[in-house]
Amino acid sequence: MMSVCRSVCMLVAVCVLLLVSVADAKLKEGECDVCIGSLTKLKSEVTSEQKKTVDSYETYIKEWCEAHPHGNKEERFCYLIGGLEASATKTIKDVSVPLHNNLPPARICEKLKKTNSAICELAYDKEIDLSNPAKLKIKELKKVLANWGEKCNGCAEKADFVKMVNDLKHKHTEL
Repeated sequence: MMSVCRSVCMLVAVCVLLLVSVADAKLKEGECDVCIGSLTKLKSEVTSEQKKTVDSYETYIKEWCEAHPHGNKEERFCYLIGGLEASATKTIKDVSVPLHNNLPPARICEKLKKTNSAICELAYDKEIDLSNPAKLKIKELKKVLANWGEKCNGCAEKADFVKMVNDLKHKHTEL
């Protein structure tokens, strides 16, 4: 009787572990945005000729990656999957094979997350609302100024940053 109880407990424990690992593999809202976005763009831009073989898909991924400007999120994604010459890893097959087999980008990203969690840690920058700069944090105000190529010399308080953003807003934003 004791061994049957022990066996049932072990079976329940294994089932719980499996359920937790399956639930953990699902992507949360907003997770892997750069991965899903990059693969969706890539998939929509590939020609039927490039889709014929895994090798041609892989070649296209490398070309696509090399064409992206340095410093953006897609370039970092390409680096992580091995799509760039400077990439430390070469896991591009983990992308080209599922794409060739027509797997959805979200599913591919779920699989990539298991092998390299950094891929899903990439996130697009949020759009900063400049309608009321006084509501922004100093860090956000500094980021706005940096994106505009401006620097607030002599700014000591939040009010100084807000004033500078308000003064330069007309110069750097479209109305």
